[in-house]
Amino acid sequence: MCGRVACTLCPEDIPKSCGINDRNGKSVEPKWSNDSQYTYKPFYNGPPTTTVPVVLYDSKKSKGESGNYSLVPMKWGFTPNFPVNSQALAHTHNARVENVVNSNMYRSSLISNGRCIVVIEGFYEWQTTPGAGNKQPYFIYQNPYETDVKSEDSESNNKYLMKMAGLWTSKKTPDGVQYSCTIFTTESDKTLSWLHHRMPIILNTSDEINDWLDYENVTYAKILPEIKKSFWDRTRNELKLKHYTVDKSYVNKSTCNDPKCMAKYTVKRPNTLDNWLSAKKKK
Repeated sequence: MCGRVACTLCPEDIPKSCGINDRNGKSVEPKWSNDSQYTYKPFYNGPPTTTVPVVLYDSKKSKGESGNYSLVPMKWGFTPNFPVNSQALAHTHNARVENVVNSNMYRSSLISNGRCIVVIEGFYEWQTTPGAGNKQPYFIYQNPYETDVKSEDSESNNKYLMKMAGLWTSKKTPDGVQYSCTIFTTESDKTLSWLHHRMPIILNTSDEINDWLDYENVTYAKILPEIKKSFWDRTRNELKLKHYTVDKSYVNKSTCNDPKCMAKYTVKRPNTLDNWLSAKKKK
């Protein structure tokens, strides 16, 4: 599951922070596309329908490898070009990788040029704790180069972006092109199963990233089994996912876009021994 995301980098910092290398090992800074109807703006607590930065690859776009990559602002929530029940659209921000081949919603994008990478700073997940409606939110992020959570005033262009496997589609309108996307999810491994039974598929190496984007040379029939098979083995040793608790009084409001949503927050855990002794005295 991936229901809220965050990306606080300015638009001009996104290309360099994508951390993508081409097939030749050369660092790539994809350029922003200017035909999208949407405009990317930094966000701290983005629910579905938020405009997110998405990396695409087009082998025919340029003779130079670096020129084949582009950044496109897209609505997070897949909206196909055919009529769909409005209730179904409410759940298209995530797509189960196990079902995507047989899905009428996503199959067309999967088998054509619809593979993409959603680049974000991190995502939120809620842990169910004892008590009615008592769920504690966590911020999940990835940064192989840091040992501690950065402070709120850390330099934005030093932040590391996750690369999440996804699908995209588009529709032309008088105001521009309506791009939309979804993020692939799979069963959580032991690094996050304590928090939620689903997690996004995060691509980590240059080969994984380029194989996923290169739909012409790497078919979906080949790439899907590979990312499903290897993902669980990679999460603990290579992805180096990190997490910390955040303040639910901010994060739980989907309309709240405050830096405090991402701030590290110490949760006051109940003292079970004190509670037991207090309850015993009342008897």
